[in-house]
Amino acid sequence: MAVSSDGYAMRFSLEAFVEPSTRAGRRYARAGKDAEFTGVAKVEGKEILIAATRQARAMICKLDEINYLSGPGRGVILIKLQRDDDRLLGFIASSGDRDLLTVETSRGAEQTISTAKYEITGRGGKGKELMQRGQFIRIVPQVPELRIADVARLTQAPAPGISAAAINGEPGVFLMVQGQLGANTRAVTLRLERALARIAGGGQRMPALTAALLDLLASAWVVASVDHGLGQTRSAAILRAAFESGVRAPEVLFELATEDGLGDAYVMRRIGGIAIARKLLRDAPYAAARPKIAGQLGAIAARIHAVDTATLTPLAHRQAADVIASLRGNLDALGTAQPVFELALSWLDRRKPVPIARPVLVHGDYRTGNYLVDETGVTAILDWEGAHLGDPIEDLGWVCIKSWRFGSIDKPAGGFGSREEMWAAYESAGGGKVDPARAHWWEVFGTVRWGIICHTQAHKHLSGALKSMEMASIGRRAVETEVDLLQLLKEAS
Repeated sequence: MAVSSDGYAMRFSLEAFVEPSTRAGRRYARAGKDAEFTGVAKVEGKEILIAATRQARAMICKLDEINYLSGPGRGVILIKLQRDDDRLLGFIASSGDRDLLTVETSRGAEQTISTAKYEITGRGGKGKELMQRGQFIRIVPQVPELRIADVARLTQAPAPGISAAAINGEPGVFLMVQGQLGANTRAVTLRLERALARIAGGGQRMPALTAALLDLLASAWVVASVDHGLGQTRSAAILRAAFESGVRAPEVLFELATEDGLGDAYVMRRIGGIAIARKLLRDAPYAAARPKIAGQLGAIAARIHAVDTATLTPLAHRQAADVIASLRGNLDALGTAQPVFELALSWLDRRKPVPIARPVLVHGDYRTGNYLVDETGVTAILDWEGAHLGDPIEDLGWVCIKSWRFGSIDKPAGGFGSREEMWAAYESAGGGKVDPARAHWWEVFGTVRWGIICHTQAHKHLSGALKSMEMASIGRRAVETEVDLLQLLKEAS
């Protein structure tokens, strides 16, 4: 199909162009006076046509509304241009909600148009106005799609006999470098390859990898270096202390040394279970575990808060006044008015809890998604990079914010049970009496904290500092936290 700058569109078959033509070629269409064709695309017929004009109007319609032409012609009206200086800039044939028509605006920003954002209408109208002030300057070119068939011929072959512990039936080690936001995956992979080459001794079998070591690695997780939080060395020390104190945490098997050349990392024993919230909350295999989880979270939290911190490298001590000041600084850095968060911060500041006499080890990110569950319940607490000294009730408040319930709104304790159920288990396990007012304060704090994180992620994406669809999608959740905050503040009044 093709569209022209005067708002017309047409479909045509390529059958007439199979035979060789003259040097002048064959005409496939006729543009109107002073018009030009702005784009041609191969289509199947089931797509949705998305087109945009200079005066910031968009037409979204079904492709089958565009007629076939048997010979060169002008086509049919796709969109009625409302001004003499308006022109159709271009189009895409969309096959789903992820197909975006991206335009550059006169304000220097980019705007996307998709079927997920705007409704489909019939062709021939004046389209939908997308900007009241300003214009669209141009269509931002899409990255061309490259198919394997374009560059190679595929031949089906037998799959190699490979697993985590065997390669073609022989004992082996399966290593995987997983990408992580902000990490240089390629650099880590190259260091790993160099280290393995040295161990192998120029291509020979690795003598140091005995059968015992192979068994060990087959049942272990390798944790790579990360440039944020505590760092892997300190995280390993906290994990080891928690495990030795009876916390359901992975066992640290060994840490890499400097001479290994692989950076700051450690190896821990593999534990069964999954952390995917939607599966835990809904899938049948975890039905028996779900009623237990709230109580288990309370009991495990009590053990975490009982860990002897004297054996650890000194950790940061976070007090209520400090965390409020930190959140306010993060909010001010956004440079935009956020009245709901300002209201919540003022509420937190006026109602600061009395500092506890003895700060304890706080996990810092104690929530659904950061622990493993199997058919029996919680098997391990993960992601200790946010650990610090502070108020134990911080963990109990964080796990209860609505964002970590994943749709189970009526079950505050991670989406699995009541606050009271979790508190009772916490107290029975030696965690001390839970003050509901104090727990509510930390729940408000957690909601503010998460909301500002969402705003910050969105700001990084929108400002261009770090373009990321993940950050954009997280940023959309900021408004949810505003609703949650207003409800929490109402409950406290």
